[in-house]
Amino acid sequence: MKGSDLEAEMFGAADSVKQPHLDRIRALGVTPATIAWLGSWSVPFGVVSATTEASGIYQPGDGPAHILQPVFDNGNLIDLVIWHSMRPERWWTRTGVAWALNVDDIAAIDRWGGDALHLHASPLDWLKNGATGAVVLDWSAPEVATLRQHDRIECSTPALAATLTHALQTSVHMPAIETKENRLAA
Repeated sequence: MKGSDLEAEMFGAADSVKQPHLDRIRALGVTPATIAWLGSWSVPFGVVSATTEASGIYQPGDGPAHILQPVFDNGNLIDLVIWHSMRPERWWTRTGVAWALNVDDIAAIDRWGGDALHLHASPLDWLKNGATGAVVLDWSAPEVATLRQHDRIECSTPALAATLTHALQTSVHMPAIETKENRLAA
């Protein structure tokens, strides 16, 4: 899927936002200031009808309405994530490319240091916390291992901290280690 296709889908979802959607997102704890700040440089969110797949991918079209958020990496739109306001802890991406929401915040801490990396449990939690920090969207992505380089990571919930601990402990890739003698004997 090309970036222009993602942009068209993102803008179409943004055009679908009506006052009841704004009222609902504010009722969920997202401040108008956060929506305005996100809107100053991109689409803060949209609304799309979609069917979801067990693979973690969604297809726009039929299905219930979901909240859609763009996913950027280095300022480039790379994916879209959707979630339902009744179950914000479950989400789906459009292409499966994105491993985290707000990778740019992770990269900024990597480059310039600073305070702890803030991880949120869901895209809604990220919005409720001023759209700062990040959300891991795909715990099986190899990039999750890069989170080890941070001196401190603050997690929004104990369950998220446990998930992060487990992911970092199990994401170590060990290559097959051989000696010259072992190869010759085989």
